[in-house]
Amino acid sequence: NSILKSKLRSIVMIGHIDKCLKLLEDEECRKNTHEKYLAFKYFYLDGMTYESIAEIYGYGERTARRWITELTGILSVYLFGADALMLIRYLTGACQNRVLVMSVWMIYNCNMQNWMKRKAD
Repeated sequence: NSILKSKLRSIVMIGHIDKCLKLLEDEECRKNTHEKYLAFKYFYLDGMTYESIAEIYGYGERTARRWITELTGILSVYLFGADALMLIRYLTGACQNRVLVMSVWMIYNCNMQNWMKRKAD
């Protein structure tokens, strides 16, 4: 019974992530910046580096990095709502313990990358 509940929870979570990714893609298309979403997708789903993404679009590596960071922040808000806003506020300097917050953020990003890679397979 607990295994079934866990599976159902996982299905709901994956559905939520899929919905949030679709919202992110739709928003970038609406703003006519679909290449930002593609860079985000290339980085997380395809495992491409910032350098290779920058080569595709003819921009600098810093631009690719900035786009992916921007969309990761937006996706965080879609996924976690107000909790993500608090985390972003902490990450931008309002937190006394930045090491802790950065650790949580890095763990989240690693988990997100792993999930997206598994989903792609």
